[in-house]
Amino acid sequence: MGKMRRDDLIIIPGLDYNKDSYSKMIDKLSDDYKIHFFSCDYDKTTYDIVEDLVEVVNSKKLSKSNFVTHSYGSIIFRLFYDKCNCLVDKVVQFAPLNKPSKILDKFHNSPFFFRKMGRAYKDFITNHEKILSIKLPDKVGIIAGGKRFNP
Repeated sequence: MGKMRRDDLIIIPGLDYNKDSYSKMIDKLSDDYKIHFFSCDYDKTTYDIVEDLVEVVNSKKLSKSNFVTHSYGSIIFRLFYDKCNCLVDKVVQFAPLNKPSKILDKFHNSPFFFRKMGRAYKDFITNHEKILSIKLPDKVGIIAGGKRFNP
């Protein structure tokens, strides 16, 4: 008897996170899902990052995938979903952004902020109302809290 097909799971990280930041989560989920970690280039605009995600999904010929997003990854997901909702099954969002941070909004023009957070967050500050008005899929779970997300 052949091995049962595992569903695809795409992880979209938050700003300044990499695959190592999600290692425990990936290890726990990899028995049940085929994991695809989307490495974002946050020096690009948010909209260019979304196009990169579309290219990755298309190049891997993924369909009806599940998603796990963290922080700014939730914004990337919303814009992806707005464009390609037929490719989404379920999503779980950890600490999704639902408004710009007052502190980051105040300092987003500083050279330090731009080097650390890139262009992506500036797009969110400028367009957050439009981005947040995008309806999420019916199969969504949202987890918010003060604990680390990599158990």
